[in-house]
Amino acid sequence: MGETVVVPLQELVTSLSINPNGHHVVLAAKRGLFLLDLTTPFAPPIAFKHNTKWEVTDVIWNPHPQHSSWIASTSNQKVLIWNVDPTGSMSLSNSLASASSAANTSASVSNGSTPTPSTPAAHTSKAFRTSINTPDAFRTASTRVNPLINPSSMPQNQNVEIVLHVHKRAVSDFHWSPFRSEVIATCGYDNFVHVWDLRTRSGSTSSTTSDDGNPHSETGVPGRSGMALVLSKPDVSFCSWTSGATAVKWNRVSEYMLASSHDTDLRVWDTRFGSKEVSLITAAHMTKIYGIDWSPRSPEEIITCSQDQCVKLWNIRETRKCEGTIMTNSPVWRARFTPFGNGIVTMPLRKENELTMWGLGDSFAGENVATFTGHTDVVKEFVWRNCGDNEYQLVTWSKDQTLRLWPIDRKIQIAIGHKPL
Repeated sequence: MGETVVVPLQELVTSLSINPNGHHVVLAAKRGLFLLDLTTPFAPPIAFKHNTKWEVTDVIWNPHPQHSSWIASTSNQKVLIWNVDPTGSMSLSNSLASASSAANTSASVSNGSTPTPSTPAAHTSKAFRTSINTPDAFRTASTRVNPLINPSSMPQNQNVEIVLHVHKRAVSDFHWSPFRSEVIATCGYDNFVHVWDLRTRSGSTSSTTSDDGNPHSETGVPGRSGMALVLSKPDVSFCSWTSGATAVKWNRVSEYMLASSHDTDLRVWDTRFGSKEVSLITAAHMTKIYGIDWSPRSPEEIITCSQDQCVKLWNIRETRKCEGTIMTNSPVWRARFTPFGNGIVTMPLRKENELTMWGLGDSFAGENVATFTGHTDVVKEFVWRNCGDNEYQLVTWSKDQTLRLWPIDRKIQIAIGHKPL
């Protein structure tokens, strides 16, 4: 936990997510999904093949332990639900550990050498210094750099179990419900937001892969044993009628509430109250909203980030009044609350290669607490890892094709109002 770990991976990865127990991350690319064990990040990742011409704009691991084998990813107008443990005969961690061991053995044998256990020391090539820059110089962490990792094999079974296909234009975002493990919301540039309960299977058809194995042909969708369940009838649908949706998020406190952004507007929906929004914030920003995130503490507070380089805090009951604004130096692609204390992390769309942590205090003033500097290109995604005993890591993936694990110093936690035991 004391040093930042750098894991290079020669794949054009476009998105990242983490599993419920924080042991594995999934990296999504056109070639497929790559599962990396963070407890042994030096080992080759497990790969699930899925060649496609469409860029994977988002991937999210189901956050509930009872469905920890489900991973959702975008594929143009579709959302694919992967099952990385289709037999259900083992726990996820055991299954992946076994697969990782098999992959290492396969790699060693194919190179004509005797299989040997993978150890961190064997994969460490050099060390250099990288910084988590803070106003008070809280820390400078030494960094281990791994040699380039390549998947040892690409299994032919696609593991796609369910396909959600009703959007008429590309899917822009989706989000698993934090309360119900089988419920997921999707949104697209066709103006619609759909809510799916994967238990109902309404409008479902079974489909087999086409002869050429193309997952986007009209004759089939890839799946376990060549079959996948295609769902085309969501349980609830909402529409803005004016502009495409760029983001959707479930409320973290209120089970039935979700929000979506449409150009410069923010709309709040309630699945119990029909297709009319329950709250509307018009012209929340001067330019397009890129990301939204609900407060983990209040059902009425939400932040938005935009191309106008601002992050804004809103109360959905006071739609004409912005509660606070943080000004940055670049268009903000993502802004999310921290899982501890009272802070947010911002990720720029371009121009800058670092992430910034802001302490909010009582007035959303936005004090710059820490800057995570080290990537040499734009950061594409970040997730949080809870390591237990009040230890956290920020996990980032960048266009420079490296995964970085940043330990969060106790002083940084205290700076945003968290008091570690």
